[in-house]
Amino acid sequence: MFRNRVAWAPSCGLLVLLWGHFGPVFSQQLSGFGEREASCFGTGCLVKVAGLADPGRKSLRECRGAGCVPAVQVRLVLIGQKITHADGQARIQINVRGFDDFKLRASVSGLPDDSPPPLYQFRIQVTGSAPRDFVSDLAPSPEWTFSETSEEAGVELAQSVTFSVIVHVKTPQRTIKQQAKLGPYLTVSDQYAVDLFTTVIAPVMMHPRCLNCHVAGNSPTQGDDRHLHSPPVNRDTTVCTNCHGMSNGTTPGSPPGAPGWRLPPATFSFVNKGAHQLCRQLKDPSRTGGRSLQQLIDHVQSSKLIGWAFLPGPGRAAPPRWEDFFWKFPNWVHAGAACPEPEDRSRQHRLR
Repeated sequence: MFRNRVAWAPSCGLLVLLWGHFGPVFSQQLSGFGEREASCFGTGCLVKVAGLADPGRKSLRECRGAGCVPAVQVRLVLIGQKITHADGQARIQINVRGFDDFKLRASVSGLPDDSPPPLYQFRIQVTGSAPRDFVSDLAPSPEWTFSETSEEAGVELAQSVTFSVIVHVKTPQRTIKQQAKLGPYLTVSDQYAVDLFTTVIAPVMMHPRCLNCHVAGNSPTQGDDRHLHSPPVNRDTTVCTNCHGMSNGTTPGSPPGAPGWRLPPATFSFVNKGAHQLCRQLKDPSRTGGRSLQQLIDHVQSSKLIGWAFLPGPGRAAPPRWEDFFWKFPNWVHAGAACPEPEDRSRQHRLR
């Protein structure tokens, strides 16, 4: 037995010498063979397949590792819906019934050549005081049409809307899901807001009950003809509550009254201004006492002086549509507070 071990020893030495000479070349050939036949096995394996138009794309046949994910990219486009930007917000226009008809269209890039067609699922998420959630069926079509005549209609104003799509790509190991989003957008209706301001809000602000106090000069006016206040008064020196009490006088011509009777600052003047100028003024906190639009809603609905204008006492006409004013002023804000066009531009449009 000892002699057999001795006889085998020279053979082992010869093998070591041969491996030292030819081993590196043989190892490289084996390594190259392994890469070609089984190129992707481990977690995080990324395969670049020669011969594809995009060398970064991966073949599903050669992408076998648990972490091997094709570099799929998804893009989402909103078609047929108007997006605007105002006051630092992205806005989506809706009508009084909800959305206009529109489409969501997805496009996918980076799919492997041997991938089956992807499946698409679209979603519209509405958050706010009236949340809604619309989800399409999982389908091979890259488009989804949303119609206001469908049961999904009825999205309200002043909500936040996000559009998204999830693309399902099937691989031998699993289904890959890739998402794209648009939004969030604030739901507004510029046309509805303009109509409200033009027909409800501006006529009240232009009425003598408001104009008589919202003056730029040192003296208020009075009466429907807006003549100078009698007796003479001065913004800076007269104390209004010396004559104007907490309530109206009981006979025509007697002093009107309400809690906190006073002149607003001259910068709050409504005199000689059209609907466009008045609208812009309400949206400028420097001309509303620092109030935001939401704070203006509270002011309109709680101010005793504004309330007095609609109950001005005997012998005085009230502004029109007072119920509409109190309830539709908030609607104007929630619809996006869009302003009418300047009067000269509107006149030009009518002449065309």
